[in-house]
Amino acid sequence: MTQNKMRSKPIHRLMWQMGLPMIVSMVLQSVYNIVDTAFVINMGEDGIAGNLALTYAFPIQLLIIAVGVGTGIGINALLSKSLGEGDGQTVNRVAGNSIFLAVCIYAVFLIFGLFGSRLFISIQASGDEKVIEMGTQYLSICTCASFGAIGYTIFERFLQATGKTLYSTIAQISGALTNIVLDYVFIFPCGWGVAGAAWATVIGQVVSLAVAMTFHYAANKEIGSGLRYLAPDAGIIGGIYRVGLTAAIMQGLLSVMMFGVNLILGTAEQADLLQGAFGVYYKIMQFALFAAFGISNTIITVLSFNYGLKDKARMKDCIKYGLMISITVSLAITALFEAFASPLSRLFGLSTARAEKSSYALSPSPCA
Repeated sequence: MTQNKMRSKPIHRLMWQMGLPMIVSMVLQSVYNIVDTAFVINMGEDGIAGNLALTYAFPIQLLIIAVGVGTGIGINALLSKSLGEGDGQTVNRVAGNSIFLAVCIYAVFLIFGLFGSRLFISIQASGDEKVIEMGTQYLSICTCASFGAIGYTIFERFLQATGKTLYSTIAQISGALTNIVLDYVFIFPCGWGVAGAAWATVIGQVVSLAVAMTFHYAANKEIGSGLRYLAPDAGIIGGIYRVGLTAAIMQGLLSVMMFGVNLILGTAEQADLLQGAFGVYYKIMQFALFAAFGISNTIITVLSFNYGLKDKARMKDCIKYGLMISITVSLAITALFEAFASPLSRLFGLSTARAEKSSYALSPSPCA
């Protein structure tokens, strides 16, 4: 088996070398929703309704991320441990079962997208038919084509477990840039509205998946592939979720919280304003939360590998430097938010003035 750099590289260098790409990769996942909202909220007179539609859909998008992150953490832990032990057969079975789980998870969200999207939006939208239609359209596209987001989460973990975090970051950047470009093209020149934002998101996610798969099959020689490894193994799946289930539940509670707050704010005066503002705030806050997820992924990957090696000294160093990185990154993000709070707020406040002036008009659609 190819030598893994997690076996011998000094822990303090290894943590930063692997951690920064993981943090960037996770933060870029939050960029999808931030960029969608920034473009949609500036659509003119439909911007406010569009922002509400995305806010109502966001709890399910959070749930997709939660299931993916929880499953990915379990995969990372078991895969890294097996790599550390030099157990190539288990490594291959973990990878195969991870792909099997991705297919199962996607099937669940596909069914929800086909049959549950309108009901979910309607519960929050209080009879506003325009917002219901927008929200249903956006959520249906994002869930029915969620295989890109779910699949990328799995292949990202394969690259991270073998120390190739830079490759996963390149894949994530490729998708994020695709999303930004297509958001503008689909929403403004093409005039597709929230549907354009949804298509930009899922196409960006598919691009990330395609790049990650290319890197994995071309460079990840430590992990074998083959149809025989796709057969579900209760022991492997149980091992993945013994570690990952609690993480999935913790992240899933964020989805429940946002859904509950949307319902509560819906009973207040100026509910549309409050819900829209909360949606913008929460998506920006995901930037900080996802950075923390990136740090935790780094710690789990390195710690699990050295646990497999039975190297207690490196395990202790991993925890020590992991805490140091957590404090450093948290302080940096706090300073960043304090410095750019006003510009960020203005970025999401343009549509109100434009809607009141009623003078904003889209150019004719060349995509029609």
